[in-house]
Amino acid sequence: MMSPKTWFSNVGKMLSGKNADNKATKKDRQKSFWGTPKSKSAKGTPKAALSAGGQDEQQEGQVDPLSDVVVDNIIMAMSYVTANFVTEEGLYRVPGDKKDVETLTGSMLQHPITPSVLDGYEANDICGAIKGVLQKCEPVFPTDSFDELLSCADTDPADAETTAVPIIRAVVSDRMPPLNFKLFCHLILHFRELIDQVGSCRVALL
Repeated sequence: MMSPKTWFSNVGKMLSGKNADNKATKKDRQKSFWGTPKSKSAKGTPKAALSAGGQDEQQEGQVDPLSDVVVDNIIMAMSYVTANFVTEEGLYRVPGDKKDVETLTGSMLQHPITPSVLDGYEANDICGAIKGVLQKCEPVFPTDSFDELLSCADTDPADAETTAVPIIRAVVSDRMPPLNFKLFCHLILHFRELIDQVGSCRVALL
């Protein structure tokens, strides 16, 4: 089975080909996306700053659409995690406080949030909310492409360039809505950054 690092590397190659017209340097792209890391000492904004509407319970079985607000909230939260907690152990593996995760998840689904809101949360609360939002929304990939994408996991790494990568490229280029593609690109960037620090953060990639 293809390792997570190999899979992300192959997808990264595909994304590079799709966006070959982007002339920004790697340093400039990272600076514009990740921003300036913030000191942990800056944390502590009261969670009361969240709208009460973010605490509403979602009806069981309801799936939210991927909206601009939801996608921008996910991207901002991932950027915050990368800037502040990239070497913290247990990201996406150790659960956060259940009440805090549910509150932040509800807020991210309903209205725009700012980095100052996240200052009142621990790393695992934010990662749990990111996972919660993704679980409550429509799939990032079109459902009719699931079987094709899952088949890529069984690809021999030596053959990935000629087998898995073309499949992923076809799905991403031809069938993903622009908003889904935007989220997908940032998910790849986020997890590639965590992979580089996997010895410290021990992020759960499987």
